[in-house]
Amino acid sequence: MSVPTSERPTLTASPPQPPGRGHRARMVVLPAVAILLGAFVATRLRYQPLVVGSSQGHDATTYREGQPFSYAISLRNDGHLPVTITGIDTGDGNSLLRTTGVYVLQGASTMGTGSLKPNLGQSFPSFTLGPGQERSLLIKSVFAGCRNWSPGSSERYGALHVSFGVLGIPRHPWVDMGNFFSIAAPAACPESP
Repeated sequence: MSVPTSERPTLTASPPQPPGRGHRARMVVLPAVAILLGAFVATRLRYQPLVVGSSQGHDATTYREGQPFSYAISLRNDGHLPVTITGIDTGDGNSLLRTTGVYVLQGASTMGTGSLKPNLGQSFPSFTLGPGQERSLLIKSVFAGCRNWSPGSSERYGALHVSFGVLGIPRHPWVDMGNFFSIAAPAACPESP
């Protein structure tokens, strides 16, 4: 009598299987996510939603050595994300004006030219502007530095350097104020008072 033996069947290599639907989906979704993420980061690095708001004004543009000069402007967030305004740099370098303070005006953002009072705001704090919101600023200065300018030349104030943060990313753009105002250097510099 013979004992049946069982032999292990011979394994044959199975043909390679084509990638499944999950693999194909990953091949499409992962690059799309990478492209969207890259576009999001790139736009946030250039994101600048600030524009001049509905009100602006100043009290004079005639140079008067050492005399006070104030001007007001409102900033509006035209973007779709909230931004936190962290500073205003008026770039006084060789300017005909020296800034003595930047104030955030409280309440409504409307103001009339010539109606600015000396103590309208509080000393400049950081503040947040939501989408579509605006806030007025009062920039107090004194006339100074005409010796750095040729007689009859003028300085145009058409942009404001603003620092803000959006989604934790700091930004420092110039905000176009249009042809806001200009100051002509006098024919001869007066003595400081």
